Amino acid sequence: ESLPVAMSSRWPHCLLEAMAAGQDSQAILFDESVEPCRRTEALLEVLLQICGQDHEAQCLLLCEKSELHSSDFAEILRLRQDSDDAEALRRIHIKYLQSPQDSSELPPVLDVLIALQNLAFVPSVIAVLGLSELTLCRARASTSSASDTAAFNARSALLGHAAVDMQYFALAASLLVDSAAQAASLGGKRCLAFLWEGTEESRLGLIGSIFDATWSASTPALKGESVPRTIQAQALFASVLR
Repeated sequence: ESLPVAMSSRWPHCLLEAMAAGQDSQAILFDESVEPCRRTEALLEVLLQICGQDHEAQCLLLCEKSELHSSDFAEILRLRQDSDDAEALRRIHIKYLQSPQDSSELPPVLDVLIALQNLAFVPSVIAVLGLSELTLCRARASTSSASDTAAFNARSALLGHAAVDMQYFALAASLLVDSAAQAASLGGKRCLAFLWEGTEESRLGLIGSIFDATWSASTPALKGESVPRTIQAQALFASVLR
């Protein structure tokens, strides 16, 4: 069983070093110190670096539309489009998905991950931003905040819904890694799998068992920064960079 290790690195060198060491699937778990826009920008930085190193690389990003449609991120994207990153940006393909709207509906992200072999290109990276949200049924989420009437039944139902959400999350995470492996087999070259999440303490063991490398990312206040923006990452399991 893997044990926690104290390994820190500034962003994004830790991911690149893990990639060089053969860690093809990586999960990055951000704590509350990292604002959503900065978290998304960090993913963009990594994808652009990969596209910059390999001028034939194509990246696929799966996420909810809201993840990329804030005014702050729009400004970041505008600046990137006016820079030397413009060509690499065109090779980052984005597929917007919704979370399931009904308890009887399978998360659409599952269908997309299963059908990735039908893409018009072979991806070098498959990244999922906010998988927990993509596998969380909105109807169940809204039910959990209902009135206190029938509290016992509501809690029992909530526990059952949480178990289903966990199963969908586990299945989607496994499909992400498997889809990258299949793309590598089809394309004859490496394909990376990235999971970009908020901190998921209850799912940490599950995530660590699926991905080659699991990181905890934060933005500690550093000298000279009025607003913390420098991301630091710590490897959570001893298997990283062995």
